[in-house]
Amino acid sequence: MSKLPNHLPEDLQTNEELRSAYSAVRDAECAVEKSMPESTASESSLQLEKALISIRILGYLLVYAPGNDPRYALAFDVRSCEGSHDKLLELGNWYFDHIARLLRYSKQRAERSSNPQSHCSSDWVNGPTEPILGVPSTHDDAESLVKLRDNFRCLLTGCPDRRAFKEGDRKFREGVLTENCDGLLSSTYGCHIINLVTDSRVRSGDYSMSTWAILQRLGLQSVLEELRGHGVHRLENMITATSDAHMLFNELQIWFSPVPNRPNVYEIHHNLERWEFYAKVRAGEIELKTPDPEKCPLPSLRYLEIHAACARVAHFSGAGTYIYKHLWKDDGEMPPVLDADGSSAWLLAHLLANKVG
Repeated sequence: MSKLPNHLPEDLQTNEELRSAYSAVRDAECAVEKSMPESTASESSLQLEKALISIRILGYLLVYAPGNDPRYALAFDVRSCEGSHDKLLELGNWYFDHIARLLRYSKQRAERSSNPQSHCSSDWVNGPTEPILGVPSTHDDAESLVKLRDNFRCLLTGCPDRRAFKEGDRKFREGVLTENCDGLLSSTYGCHIINLVTDSRVRSGDYSMSTWAILQRLGLQSVLEELRGHGVHRLENMITATSDAHMLFNELQIWFSPVPNRPNVYEIHHNLERWEFYAKVRAGEIELKTPDPEKCPLPSLRYLEIHAACARVAHFSGAGTYIYKHLWKDDGEMPPVLDADGSSAWLLAHLLANKVG
């Protein structure tokens, strides 16, 4: 968890609305920090830590928002709190809770299957079922195209697809053999960057509706319209990835960062600590390519920016670490200690509200 920078990035400091909103968040951060007890082992300390993270989510969203429109939408909400620390905390808690649901869904899904898409439901979120011109109507159709576009390799690790190596043409096999792949082959899948598909085995709409709510609150209605119904399968919203890599991508531990002034060139950033995952993630720059820009368009910079913004906020605010450590540890079981005086009631309520039925 990182303390908020003293100021917004230089290119944002000229806007009075943004400066005012960020200043209000910084004041709230300082107030919570002053309330933190010296001991970090108590439940009251845990509660204040969550409050500090919730406030920092707002600050880092102002810094890393995917564009100025979402940034101004958040600044409006912050300024509407009129400097009230309680109202700012309520706003920050809203984002915290939705991020927690998103990460919880990723954890449960990964534990159920090695195929990150195998449990997708056909129950679309508030979307049309009629075909969309130029967009695959099923996940299987989209997966076939996205694998072809990405040359049957995981974009996050570079790992070649096992089945393509076994059944593909000789040119592909020879190419894999000449690469430094350390003999690693794996099954790859077509995976969504922004996933608005519900899963009936997760408490109704937890992931999709949380994603939907965050995008809507940040004023990204155009993105929601593009991804309604079958639109979620547009290739601009798909990458090829191994199961492990996609799990980490969904958990906001890996993200793409565009290289300035170099179209379709990205650096892959991560906050991984475990060496077995760290060693597999591609280092340096990656240029995304396609054999047919019309039939197999590249991943959307816009969608990747939205994912990266969520990942950065979860990482720098400390939300991701806190959620896994205190809320969903040991398969979502309750933390071992809940204060009898009711001071940890917020944590109990949060867990019960998100308990799988």
